[in-house]
Amino acid sequence: MKRFLFVALFCVILSLAGWLVFSFPYQRHYAERTFEAYTQLQGVDPDSFLSVTYRKEYTQNSYYVVVRYKEAPELRYQYQYFFKKRWGHHAMMLIVYDEENSEITNHSSLIYPPSPGNSHSSPQNKCIIKGRTPSFMGARPFCFVLSLFHQA
Repeated sequence: MKRFLFVALFCVILSLAGWLVFSFPYQRHYAERTFEAYTQLQGVDPDSFLSVTYRKEYTQNSYYVVVRYKEAPELRYQYQYFFKKRWGHHAMMLIVYDEENSEITNHSSLIYPPSPGNSHSSPQNKCIIKGRTPSFMGARPFCFVLSLFHQA
């Protein structure tokens, strides 16, 4: 009986440790990697970051990367990395906010617009970078979708 309890306790501890490794460092690694690729497509100089903050979003199983640039410190660029299948594996969405926490809808004045090289971005100023369209975006043809690197 003691041996069974020991094995059961060991399995629970191993499962918890595996979940912690998967939920935090593994997902953050892919969020950082996708963010770097996204900013390269935007043509962002790595020295232009004023601040970069990573935040875990538990309800959607995603990461937020909140960025302020030296060129426009009054704007908050919020990149959201999705890991879940239902949102689309390795998807990144960008929404830009002003000082009053209002979403910017006219992205023509932005230094780093959400959809690099695309004039057909959504009215909500959102852009998805990934391999396939996530289900929450539906069949919106005006959202810029771009295949990226997750072949490995």
